Amino acid sequence: MIRQENKMKKQKQFVVVSILVALVYIATSTVMEEIFLARHEAEYNEDIIQQHNTGSANNDNADNLHETANASSTMQGTAQKTKSKQGGNVSGFTKKNNKTEINTTQVNNNDVEAEAEADLVKAEADVELDELTTTAKAPAGDNNDVYIDAFPDLSSINDIKTYDNLTSLVNLDIPVPNNLNILFMGDSVSRYQYLDLVYFLSHGTWVEPGALPSMVYQRRNHSSWNSFYDFTNSNLNPYEECDCFRTEGRVNMTNFIENRYFMDVERNNTLSFLWKGGNEQFKTSWNATDIHKNHTLVKDASDVSYFGHADWLGTIEEFVCKMDPRPSMVVMNSGHWGDGGFANATIQEMVVDALRGCDIASVYKTTTKKKNEKNSVMRDYEQQMCNQTDMCYDTGWTGPLVSREFYWDRLHLHAPIYSMLNVQLLSMLASRRQNVTF
Repeated sequence: MIRQENKMKKQKQFVVVSILVALVYIATSTVMEEIFLARHEAEYNEDIIQQHNTGSANNDNADNLHETANASSTMQGTAQKTKSKQGGNVSGFTKKNNKTEINTTQVNNNDVEAEAEADLVKAEADVELDELTTTAKAPAGDNNDVYIDAFPDLSSINDIKTYDNLTSLVNLDIPVPNNLNILFMGDSVSRYQYLDLVYFLSHGTWVEPGALPSMVYQRRNHSSWNSFYDFTNSNLNPYEECDCFRTEGRVNMTNFIENRYFMDVERNNTLSFLWKGGNEQFKTSWNATDIHKNHTLVKDASDVSYFGHADWLGTIEEFVCKMDPRPSMVVMNSGHWGDGGFANATIQEMVVDALRGCDIASVYKTTTKKKNEKNSVMRDYEQQMCNQTDMCYDTGWTGPLVSREFYWDRLHLHAPIYSMLNVQLLSMLASRRQNVTF
Protein backbone atom coordinates (compact mmCIF):
# COMPACT_ATOMS: atom_id res chain seq x y z
CA MET A 1 0.00 0.00 0.00
CA ILE A 2 2.79 2.39 0.96
CA ARG A 3 4.69 1.38 -2.16
CA GLN A 4 1.65 2.15 -4.32
CA GLU A 5 1.20 5.59 -2.68
CA ASN A 6 4.90 6.40 -3.32
CA LYS A 7 4.45 5.38 -6.94
CA MET A 8 1.43 7.69 -7.35
CA LYS A 9 3.28 10.53 -5.66
CA LYS A 10 6.20 10.15 -8.11
CA GLN A 11 3.78 10.12 -11.04
CA LYS A 12 2.20 13.40 -9.82
CA GLN A 13 5.66 14.92 -9.39
CA PHE A 14 6.58 13.81 -12.92
CA VAL A 15 3.41 15.40 -14.28
CA VAL A 16 4.12 18.65 -12.44
CA VAL A 17 7.71 18.71 -13.65
CA SER A 18 6.59 17.96 -17.22
CA ILE A 19 4.11 20.81 -17.07
CA LEU A 20 6.78 23.18 -15.75
CA VAL A 21 9.22 22.09 -18.47
CA ALA A 22 6.55 22.64 -21.10
CA LEU A 23 5.78 26.10 -19.74
CA VAL A 24 9.46 26.99 -19.70
CA TYR A 25 9.83 25.73 -23.30
CA ILE A 26 6.85 27.78 -24.46
CA ALA A 27 8.13 30.89 -22.71
CA THR A 28 11.62 30.38 -24.10
CA SER A 29 10.27 29.87 -27.64
CA THR A 30 8.22 33.03 -27.40
CA VAL A 31 11.21 35.03 -26.23
CA MET A 32 13.42 33.58 -28.98
CA GLU A 33 10.82 34.35 -31.60
CA GLU A 34 10.53 37.94 -30.34
CA ILE A 35 14.33 38.24 -30.47
CA PHE A 36 14.36 36.79 -34.01
CA LEU A 37 11.66 39.15 -35.21
CA ALA A 38 13.32 42.14 -33.55
CA ARG A 39 16.67 41.25 -35.09
CA HIS A 40 15.12 40.66 -38.52
CA GLU A 41 13.30 43.97 -38.24
CA ALA A 42 16.53 45.74 -37.31
CA GLU A 43 18.30 44.19 -40.30
CA TYR A 44 15.41 45.23 -42.55
CA ASN A 45 15.50 48.82 -41.29
CA GLU A 46 19.27 48.87 -41.60
CA ASP A 47 18.92 47.64 -45.20
CA ILE A 48 16.40 50.38 -45.94
CA ILE A 49 18.68 53.02 -44.41
CA GLN A 50 21.61 51.62 -46.39
CA GLN A 51 19.59 51.86 -49.62
CA HIS A 52 18.64 55.42 -48.73
CA ASN A 53 22.23 56.39 -48.00
CA THR A 54 23.46 54.66 -51.17
CA GLY A 55 20.87 56.46 -53.24
CA SER A 56 21.89 59.77 -51.73
CA ALA A 57 25.60 59.03 -52.15
CA ASN A 58 25.15 58.00 -55.78
CA ASN A 59 23.39 61.25 -56.45
CA ASP A 60 25.81 63.55 -54.64
CA ASN A 61 27.37 63.96 -58.09
CA ALA A 62 24.12 65.62 -59.13
CA ASP A 63 25.68 69.02 -58.42
CA ASN A 64 24.29 71.80 -60.60
CA LEU A 65 26.36 73.62 -63.32
CA HIS A 66 23.69 76.22 -64.19
CA GLU A 67 21.06 78.29 -62.43
CA THR A 68 17.92 76.43 -61.39
CA ALA A 69 15.84 79.27 -62.75
CA ASN A 70 17.45 78.79 -66.14
CA ALA A 71 16.87 75.04 -65.88
CA SER A 72 13.19 75.71 -65.28
CA SER A 73 12.94 78.15 -68.17
CA THR A 74 14.62 75.63 -70.46
CA MET A 75 11.91 73.09 -69.70
CA GLN A 76 8.99 75.46 -70.35
CA GLY A 77 7.34 75.52 -73.76
CA THR A 78 9.75 73.03 -75.34
CA ALA A 79 7.89 69.74 -75.12
CA GLN A 80 8.19 69.30 -78.89
CA LYS A 81 11.78 68.11 -78.42
CA THR A 82 11.58 64.47 -77.29
CA LYS A 83 14.45 62.11 -76.64
CA SER A 84 13.84 59.48 -79.32
CA LYS A 85 17.34 58.86 -80.64
CA GLN A 86 19.45 58.06 -77.61
CA GLY A 87 19.17 54.36 -76.90
CA GLY A 88 19.27 52.81 -73.44
CA ASN A 89 20.65 54.31 -70.30
CA VAL A 90 23.81 55.85 -71.71
CA SER A 91 25.01 57.56 -68.58
CA GLY A 92 23.72 55.06 -66.03
CA PHE A 93 21.29 57.32 -64.26
CA THR A 94 18.19 55.10 -64.53
CA LYS A 95 16.71 54.77 -61.04
CA LYS A 96 16.23 51.23 -59.78
CA ASN A 97 14.03 50.29 -56.83
CA ASN A 98 15.53 47.47 -54.81
CA LYS A 99 12.91 46.11 -52.43
CA THR A 100 13.66 43.89 -49.42
CA GLU A 101 10.70 41.88 -48.12
CA ILE A 102 10.15 40.12 -44.78
CA ASN A 103 8.10 36.92 -44.65
CA THR A 104 7.13 35.89 -41.13
CA THR A 105 4.36 33.72 -39.77
CA GLN A 106 3.68 35.95 -36.82
CA VAL A 107 3.80 39.74 -36.87
CA ASN A 108 2.66 41.63 -33.83
CA ASN A 109 1.49 45.23 -33.71
CA ASN A 110 5.01 46.52 -33.08
CA ASP A 111 6.25 44.68 -36.18
CA VAL A 112 3.48 46.21 -38.29
CA GLU A 113 4.33 49.69 -37.04
CA ALA A 114 8.04 49.09 -37.66
CA GLU A 115 7.39 47.92 -41.22
CA ALA A 116 5.12 50.89 -41.87
CA GLU A 117 7.83 53.25 -40.60
CA ALA A 118 10.47 51.51 -42.74
CA ASP A 119 8.23 51.75 -45.80
CA LEU A 120 7.83 55.47 -45.10
CA VAL A 121 11.62 55.88 -44.91
CA LYS A 122 12.01 54.06 -48.24
CA ALA A 123 9.25 56.11 -49.85
CA GLU A 124 10.97 59.30 -48.71
CA ALA A 125 14.28 57.98 -50.07
CA ASP A 126 12.64 57.22 -53.44
CA VAL A 127 11.14 60.72 -53.58
CA GLU A 128 14.52 62.29 -52.79
CA LEU A 129 16.20 60.14 -55.44
CA ASP A 130 13.58 61.14 -58.00
CA GLU A 131 14.11 64.80 -57.18
CA LEU A 132 17.87 64.51 -57.63
CA THR A 133 17.81 62.51 -60.87
CA THR A 134 14.81 63.93 -62.68
CA THR A 135 14.02 67.45 -61.54
CA ALA A 136 17.71 68.32 -61.11
CA LYS A 137 16.97 71.02 -58.56
CA ALA A 138 19.25 69.87 -55.77
CA PRO A 139 21.70 72.51 -54.55
CA ALA A 140 25.30 72.18 -55.54
CA GLY A 141 27.16 69.76 -53.30
CA ASP A 142 30.76 68.78 -52.67
CA ASN A 143 31.17 65.78 -54.98
CA ASN A 144 31.95 67.22 -58.40
CA ASP A 145 35.22 65.32 -58.25
CA VAL A 146 34.36 63.07 -61.21
CA TYR A 147 34.40 66.17 -63.42
CA ILE A 148 36.94 68.29 -61.58
CA ASP A 149 39.49 65.47 -61.65
CA ALA A 150 38.80 64.64 -65.31
CA PHE A 151 41.26 67.32 -66.47
CA PRO A 152 44.55 68.39 -64.88
CA ASP A 153 44.75 71.69 -63.05
CA LEU A 154 46.19 74.35 -65.34
CA SER A 155 48.53 75.42 -62.53
CA SER A 156 50.36 72.13 -63.09
CA ILE A 157 50.02 72.04 -66.90
CA ASN A 158 53.62 73.15 -67.34
CA ASP A 159 54.73 70.00 -65.58
CA ILE A 160 53.15 67.91 -68.36
CA LYS A 161 55.79 67.44 -71.04
CA THR A 162 54.21 65.21 -73.68
CA TYR A 163 50.86 64.38 -75.26
CA ASP A 164 51.03 60.89 -73.76
CA ASN A 165 51.44 62.44 -70.30
CA LEU A 166 48.36 64.56 -70.99
CA THR A 167 46.17 61.66 -72.15
CA SER A 168 47.04 59.72 -69.01
CA LEU A 169 45.63 62.60 -66.94
CA VAL A 170 42.50 63.37 -68.99
CA ASN A 171 39.50 61.16 -68.22
CA LEU A 172 37.11 60.99 -71.18
CA ASP A 173 35.04 58.29 -69.47
CA ILE A 174 32.71 60.64 -67.61
CA PRO A 175 28.91 60.53 -67.19
CA VAL A 176 26.71 62.52 -69.53
CA PRO A 177 25.83 65.74 -67.68
CA ASN A 178 22.39 67.30 -67.28
CA ASN A 179 21.29 70.94 -67.05
CA LEU A 180 23.85 72.49 -69.36
CA ASN A 181 22.78 75.80 -70.90
CA ILE A 182 25.74 77.07 -72.90
CA LEU A 183 26.14 79.25 -75.98
CA PHE A 184 29.36 79.05 -78.00
CA MET A 185 30.20 82.14 -80.07
CA GLY A 186 33.19 81.91 -82.35
CA ASP A 187 34.66 80.55 -85.57
CA SER A 188 35.00 77.05 -87.02
CA VAL A 189 37.14 75.73 -84.13
CA SER A 190 34.32 76.60 -81.75
CA ARG A 191 31.88 74.95 -84.19
CA TYR A 192 33.75 71.65 -84.07
CA GLN A 193 34.01 71.82 -80.30
CA TYR A 194 30.25 72.41 -80.08
CA LEU A 195 29.57 69.45 -82.42
CA ASP A 196 31.81 67.18 -80.37
CA LEU A 197 30.05 68.14 -77.12
CA VAL A 198 26.47 67.82 -78.36
CA TYR A 199 27.35 64.48 -79.99
CA PHE A 200 28.49 63.29 -76.56
CA LEU A 201 25.33 64.63 -74.91
CA SER A 202 23.05 62.87 -77.40
CA HIS A 203 24.97 59.62 -77.98
CA GLY A 204 26.80 59.05 -74.71
CA THR A 205 30.17 58.69 -76.47
CA TRP A 206 32.64 61.21 -77.81
CA VAL A 207 33.31 61.53 -81.53
CA GLU A 208 35.47 58.56 -82.40
CA PRO A 209 39.00 59.39 -83.60
CA GLY A 210 39.54 58.33 -87.20
CA ALA A 211 35.85 57.70 -87.90
CA LEU A 212 34.79 58.81 -91.40
CA PRO A 213 32.73 60.68 -92.28
CA SER A 214 33.37 62.75 -89.18
CA MET A 215 31.37 65.23 -87.15
CA VAL A 216 34.52 67.32 -86.57
CA TYR A 217 36.30 67.06 -89.92
CA GLN A 218 34.77 68.70 -92.98
CA ARG A 219 37.47 68.70 -95.61
CA ARG A 220 37.54 65.63 -97.92
CA ASN A 221 34.90 63.98 -95.74
CA HIS A 222 31.87 65.47 -97.45
CA SER A 223 31.08 66.38 -101.04
CA SER A 224 30.06 69.91 -100.06
CA TRP A 225 29.54 72.18 -97.10
CA ASN A 226 25.80 71.67 -97.31
CA SER A 227 26.22 67.88 -97.28
CA PHE A 228 28.32 68.40 -94.12
CA TYR A 229 25.48 70.43 -92.59
CA ASP A 230 23.00 67.72 -93.55
CA PHE A 231 25.21 64.93 -92.13
CA THR A 232 25.92 66.63 -88.81
CA ASN A 233 22.35 67.84 -88.33
CA SER A 234 20.94 64.37 -89.13
CA ASN A 235 23.28 62.79 -86.57
CA LEU A 236 21.86 65.13 -83.94
CA ASN A 237 18.22 64.56 -84.86
CA PRO A 238 15.78 65.28 -83.19
CA TYR A 239 17.69 67.59 -80.89
CA GLU A 240 19.22 70.17 -83.25
CA GLU A 241 17.91 72.91 -85.51
CA CYS A 242 20.51 74.18 -87.99
CA ASP A 243 20.25 77.65 -89.50
CA CYS A 244 22.98 76.75 -91.97
CA PHE A 245 23.98 77.34 -95.60
CA ARG A 246 27.24 77.94 -97.42
CA THR A 247 28.34 78.17 -101.02
CA GLU A 248 31.42 76.25 -102.12
CA GLY A 249 34.90 77.66 -102.62
CA ARG A 250 36.39 80.52 -100.65
CA VAL A 251 34.23 81.92 -97.87
CA ASN A 252 31.58 84.16 -99.38
CA MET A 253 30.02 85.96 -96.45
CA THR A 254 27.02 86.92 -98.60
CA ASN A 255 25.87 83.30 -98.76
CA PHE A 256 27.29 81.94 -95.52
CA ILE A 257 25.32 81.44 -92.33
CA GLU A 258 25.75 78.90 -89.55
CA ASN A 259 23.87 78.96 -86.26
CA ARG A 260 23.01 75.73 -84.42
CA TYR A 261 20.55 75.12 -81.61
CA PHE A 262 20.55 71.86 -79.59
CA MET A 263 17.92 70.96 -77.00
CA ASP A 264 17.35 67.74 -75.06
CA VAL A 265 14.32 68.26 -72.83
CA GLU A 266 14.76 65.03 -70.89
CA ARG A 267 18.27 65.88 -69.73
CA ASN A 268 17.52 69.59 -69.72
CA ASN A 269 20.54 70.34 -71.91
CA THR A 270 20.45 73.37 -74.20
CA LEU A 271 23.53 74.27 -76.24
CA SER A 272 23.90 76.68 -79.13
CA PHE A 273 26.57 77.80 -81.56
CA LEU A 274 26.58 81.17 -83.33
CA TRP A 275 29.22 81.65 -86.02
CA LYS A 276 31.06 84.89 -85.23
CA GLY A 277 34.60 85.19 -86.53
CA GLY A 278 36.61 88.30 -85.70
CA ASN A 279 34.95 91.43 -87.10
CA GLU A 280 32.67 89.48 -89.44
CA GLN A 281 29.01 90.25 -88.82
CA PHE A 282 26.57 87.87 -87.18
CA LYS A 283 23.56 86.89 -89.30
CA THR A 284 20.42 84.90 -88.58
CA SER A 285 17.46 83.61 -90.57
CA TRP A 286 15.26 83.17 -87.51
CA ASN A 287 13.94 85.28 -84.68
CA ALA A 288 15.58 84.61 -81.32
CA THR A 289 12.29 83.26 -79.95
CA ASP A 290 11.88 80.76 -82.82
CA ILE A 291 15.24 79.01 -82.73
CA HIS A 292 13.95 75.71 -81.31
CA LYS A 293 10.92 75.44 -83.57
CA ASN A 294 11.02 72.87 -86.37
CA HIS A 295 12.85 74.21 -89.42
CA THR A 296 13.89 72.77 -92.76
CA LEU A 297 17.59 72.81 -93.60
CA VAL A 298 18.18 75.19 -96.53
CA LYS A 299 19.51 73.42 -99.63
CA ASP A 300 19.66 76.19 -102.22
CA ALA A 301 21.08 79.71 -102.25
CA SER A 302 17.76 81.08 -103.53
CA ASP A 303 16.17 80.03 -100.22
CA VAL A 304 18.67 81.91 -98.06
CA SER A 305 17.09 84.81 -96.24
CA TYR A 306 18.76 86.42 -93.26
CA PHE A 307 18.92 89.56 -91.23
CA GLY A 308 20.89 90.97 -88.32
CA HIS A 309 24.47 92.11 -89.45
CA ALA A 310 25.52 92.79 -85.86
CA ASP A 311 28.92 93.08 -84.19
CA TRP A 312 29.70 91.40 -80.86
CA LEU A 313 27.85 93.91 -78.74
CA GLY A 314 24.88 94.14 -81.09
CA THR A 315 24.65 90.35 -81.35
CA ILE A 316 24.46 90.04 -77.57
CA GLU A 317 21.99 92.86 -77.04
CA GLU A 318 19.76 92.21 -80.05
CA PHE A 319 19.83 88.41 -80.23
CA VAL A 320 21.54 86.51 -77.41
CA CYS A 321 19.64 88.25 -74.62
CA LYS A 322 16.36 87.51 -76.44
CA MET A 323 17.00 83.82 -77.09
CA ASP A 324 14.34 81.47 -75.74
CA PRO A 325 15.54 79.93 -73.56
CA ARG A 326 18.26 82.43 -72.77
CA PRO A 327 21.70 80.85 -72.22
CA SER A 328 23.10 80.91 -68.72
CA MET A 329 26.64 81.39 -70.04
CA VAL A 330 28.37 82.41 -73.23
CA VAL A 331 31.72 80.88 -74.21
CA MET A 332 33.17 83.37 -76.69
CA ASN A 333 36.30 83.46 -78.81
CA SER A 334 37.24 85.69 -81.69
CA GLY A 335 39.15 82.79 -83.16
CA HIS A 336 41.71 82.95 -85.93
CA TRP A 337 39.93 85.88 -87.59
CA GLY A 338 41.66 88.61 -85.58
CA ASP A 339 40.80 90.19 -82.26
CA GLY A 340 37.27 91.15 -83.34
CA GLY A 341 37.54 94.42 -81.50
CA PHE A 342 38.42 92.76 -78.21
CA ALA A 343 41.77 94.55 -78.19
CA ASN A 344 39.75 97.66 -77.33
CA ALA A 345 39.30 97.87 -73.55
CA THR A 346 36.03 99.78 -73.92
CA ILE A 347 34.53 97.05 -76.13
CA GLN A 348 35.71 94.41 -73.69
CA GLU A 349 33.89 96.11 -70.85
CA MET A 350 30.75 96.81 -72.88
CA VAL A 351 30.43 93.18 -74.05
CA VAL A 352 30.85 91.75 -70.55
CA ASP A 353 28.47 94.33 -69.05
CA ALA A 354 25.85 93.53 -71.71
CA LEU A 355 25.97 89.85 -70.76
CA ARG A 356 25.76 90.60 -67.04
CA GLY A 357 22.83 92.90 -67.72
CA CYS A 358 20.98 89.87 -69.12
CA ASP A 359 22.10 87.66 -66.21
CA ILE A 360 24.43 85.64 -68.45
CA ALA A 361 27.86 84.52 -67.24
CA SER A 362 30.77 85.42 -69.52
CA VAL A 363 33.51 82.91 -70.36
CA TYR A 364 36.40 83.92 -72.58
CA LYS A 365 38.01 81.01 -74.39
CA THR A 366 41.54 81.70 -75.56
CA THR A 367 42.34 80.79 -79.15
CA THR A 368 43.68 77.28 -79.68
CA LYS A 369 47.22 77.22 -81.02
CA LYS A 370 48.14 76.74 -84.67
CA LYS A 371 49.94 73.60 -85.85
CA ASN A 372 53.44 75.06 -85.56
CA GLU A 373 52.75 77.33 -82.60
CA LYS A 374 54.45 75.43 -79.77
CA ASN A 375 53.98 77.86 -76.91
CA SER A 376 51.19 78.39 -74.38
CA VAL A 377 51.55 82.17 -74.19
CA MET A 378 48.30 84.12 -74.08
CA ARG A 379 47.81 87.08 -76.41
CA ASP A 380 47.69 90.44 -74.62
CA TYR A 381 44.07 91.19 -75.51
CA GLU A 382 43.05 87.68 -74.50
CA GLN A 383 44.69 88.15 -71.12
CA GLN A 384 42.68 91.37 -70.77
CA MET A 385 39.48 89.54 -71.74
CA CYS A 386 40.24 86.87 -69.16
CA ASN A 387 40.57 89.60 -66.55
CA GLN A 388 37.22 91.12 -67.60
CA THR A 389 35.05 88.02 -67.93
CA ASP A 390 33.58 85.85 -65.19
CA MET A 391 35.73 82.88 -66.20
CA CYS A 392 38.86 82.36 -68.28
CA TYR A 393 38.98 79.19 -70.38
CA ASP A 394 42.67 78.86 -71.23
CA THR A 395 43.40 76.48 -74.13
CA GLY A 396 47.09 77.37 -74.37
CA TRP A 397 48.08 73.76 -73.65
CA THR A 398 47.21 72.92 -77.27
CA GLY A 399 50.49 74.57 -78.29
CA PRO A 400 53.16 72.50 -76.53
CA LEU A 401 51.15 69.29 -76.02
CA VAL A 402 49.25 68.65 -79.28
CA SER A 403 51.52 67.26 -81.97
CA ARG A 404 51.25 67.85 -85.71
CA GLU A 405 49.37 64.65 -86.53
CA PHE A 406 46.35 65.89 -84.56
CA TYR A 407 45.87 68.82 -86.99
CA TRP A 408 44.04 68.23 -90.27
CA ASP A 409 45.17 71.62 -91.53
CA ARG A 410 46.98 74.64 -90.11
CA LEU A 411 44.22 75.47 -87.59
CA HIS A 412 41.73 72.63 -87.15
CA LEU A 413 42.13 69.62 -84.91
CA HIS A 414 41.31 65.93 -85.10
CA ALA A 415 39.45 63.97 -82.43
CA PRO A 416 40.01 63.49 -79.53
CA ILE A 417 41.40 67.01 -79.00
CA TYR A 418 37.95 68.63 -79.09
CA SER A 419 36.78 66.05 -76.54
CA MET A 420 39.67 67.01 -74.28
CA LEU A 421 38.75 70.67 -74.65
CA ASN A 422 35.19 69.84 -73.63
CA VAL A 423 36.30 67.81 -70.63
CA GLN A 424 38.42 70.80 -69.62
CA LEU A 425 35.36 73.05 -69.91
CA LEU A 426 33.17 70.73 -67.79
CA SER A 427 35.97 70.40 -65.23
CA MET A 428 36.30 74.17 -65.00
CA LEU A 429 32.55 74.69 -64.60
CA ALA A 430 32.33 71.99 -61.93
CA SER A 431 35.24 73.49 -59.99
CA ARG A 432 33.57 76.90 -60.10
CA ARG A 433 30.44 75.36 -58.61
CA GLN A 434 28.18 76.42 -61.46
CA ASN A 435 24.69 74.99 -61.10
CA VAL A 436 24.73 71.81 -63.24
CA THR A 437 23.44 68.34 -62.47
CA PHE A 438 25.61 65.47 -63.59
